Amino acid sequence: MLSHLPQELIELIFSDLDVKSFLACALLSSSLVAPSQRLIFRKLVIRIPYPDSPDSETEASFAAASHIPRYVRDLKIHLDSEAESFALQNGLLASILPSFHHLQGLSIKGRLGWNDMTLPLQSGIHNLMTSTNLRSLKLNSRQTSTSPSRPCPQQSPLSRFSVSRLTLFPLA
Repeated sequence: MLSHLPQELIELIFSDLDVKSFLACALLSSSLVAPSQRLIFRKLVIRIPYPDSPDSETEASFAAASHIPRYVRDLKIHLDSEAESFALQNGLLASILPSFHHLQGLSIKGRLGWNDMTLPLQSGIHNLMTSTNLRSLKLNSRQTSTSPSRPCPQQSPLSRFSVSRLTLFPLA
């Protein structure tokens, strides 16, 4: 019966529901799984774990649910590790960032500088910054430096750009 409802009607009903209701809807009918997931995962927070937390769990989660990143519109990344331990998670983050094709908002918060990130991770972040969908970018770090090789794109469609606690180092 639910499969006969127009998608527009389902989306109108879903617009007034909370996450717990979306979870219940996804369990109720297989035809409601995709619309529920689209709304459940429109905002996603990724916390990069400390070294004693296995990356394999995070990688396995993204591998098992590879369709989820296409629903994400607002991505927040919390880099909770120190620079020396973050090197282990650089590859993980660099591998999943390209999956987020429809981001409208990106927030990166942490204790790391740009130079602490590997080139693939820097490229992944830069590619997200140049996305035509991205409208809001927030960078918040206690140890951030800009890189002359990766400036903020001049042709960016950003309507909101925020930088907190930025330290600029002069070129030597």
